[in-house]
Amino acid sequence: MRNYIKISLLTLCFGSFCLLIVNSPIKPNHFGNQNKVVIAINYHHKKNNEKQAAATAQHKLSSESHSRVKEQFQRRKNRIEYLCKTLDNDIINSTMKTALSKIVIDQKIDRIHGLTWCPVYKSASTMWMKNFAVLSGYPVTVSLHSGHDKNLDFSYIVKQKFQRSDSVEQKLKQISSTTKFIIVRHPFERLLSAYRDKLEHMKGREYYYRRYGQYITHRYRAKYSNLTHCEPSFTEFLQFIAKEKRFDEHWVPFIDSCQPCSINYDYIFKFESLSEEYNYFIKERNLWYYLNYSSNKRKSTSFQGITDDAVAEKYFEQVPAALLLRIFNIYQLDFLLFSYSPAKYYFMTKDANQERYNFLLKK
Repeated sequence: MRNYIKISLLTLCFGSFCLLIVNSPIKPNHFGNQNKVVIAINYHHKKNNEKQAAATAQHKLSSESHSRVKEQFQRRKNRIEYLCKTLDNDIINSTMKTALSKIVIDQKIDRIHGLTWCPVYKSASTMWMKNFAVLSGYPVTVSLHSGHDKNLDFSYIVKQKFQRSDSVEQKLKQISSTTKFIIVRHPFERLLSAYRDKLEHMKGREYYYRRYGQYITHRYRAKYSNLTHCEPSFTEFLQFIAKEKRFDEHWVPFIDSCQPCSINYDYIFKFESLSEEYNYFIKERNLWYYLNYSSNKRKSTSFQGITDDAVAEKYFEQVPAALLLRIFNIYQLDFLLFSYSPAKYYFMTKDANQERYNFLLKK
């Protein structure tokens, strides 16, 4: 009798289970999909854990390097203050109005997060144009994550929001209560980056070809040159700067565009060590909430790609050493104030000479 009851109960349970499956909106072959969902969720959690671990490691690294980066910023600031005391005031004040006209001022967040940035083009300027567009409230973060930001004119957005036609006195008053910063780059590397982006190829850069490229090729190409393309070579571009000293915002000296001797910058970044310094800065200034979307890794916004040492050598080996030293003399204050050396690029040139280099640097 007991066995009969057990069999009956088992039969009833089995029947109920089959009935549940038949009437359930989830068909039997969906169990496999459910397993896939569980696996996907577990994988997602695993990835999140990995990201959190990486973030923790990065935070730890930032904590360990915090003092070093802080001291680095202070050394640069002290160097500028010391050297500027020895410079001619006429040089310092000659382009003050120009510098102030292009400074970007952000006082939107509040007094604590107010920023003043003087753009040095070809020195992470695109990244900070995006940052200031974010600070202005422009919804660019979705585009930045999806990679569809190439057609957005961040420079126009920022100029409309932050750059006003105030007097020099008004500008100075505005920036006095903000955190002021500038990002510099090795002058020779910046020149090459500007050339590759604006003048090396006409396609997509017709404006620069019409304004500069066509003239440079006509004026500085040797009569019996083997060059057949209509765009200027890098050497021709340098000859143009050395002879005529005509500057675009992408290759104008720092001291002319941003007046580091007249404007007391709180932070002087270097493009070469930007990643670490950027992380320090946004953490120190409590900007992480606003700017944590941004990639601070060195990358190029030009279709020509990054201008690194291997790329640079291919261009500088075509440049006469004497010409590069003429360029050095034009940008000498940028080299001096921001502690850059011309040596690496000079010795890439085709006829570099150690004795001549030493002699000319002493002049």
